[in-house]
Amino acid sequence: MDDSGVIRSRLQSLVSDVGGVTIIGMAADAQQALQLFQSAQPDLVILDLRMPEGSGLGVLQEIKKRSPATQVAILTNYPYAAYRKRCAEFGADFFFDKATEFEKIKAIL
Repeated sequence: MDDSGVIRSRLQSLVSDVGGVTIIGMAADAQQALQLFQSAQPDLVILDLRMPEGSGLGVLQEIKKRSPATQVAILTNYPYAAYRKRCAEFGADFFFDKATEFEKIKAIL
């Protein structure tokens, strides 16, 4: 779930190369992300920190509150230690820098 269409497209290409994985939806803002999560109940959510209509941290908190077993991977342009720490506190399972770790998403699928 990312506000950038380019990133969503790139993620779709990356994920489609992995057998046995199905993309059940993509969201452009925090509200869409929560609605999609609620209706689809995915096993894994890939989430940006900065999103319109809310924040990725807020979405992360809500996902973990509703479904602690759902894995959440943060994929962000803001890989600062303070964000990593906060995401870990809120239950993020993975944290990746978009600029240097994008391809690592494949390893968690």
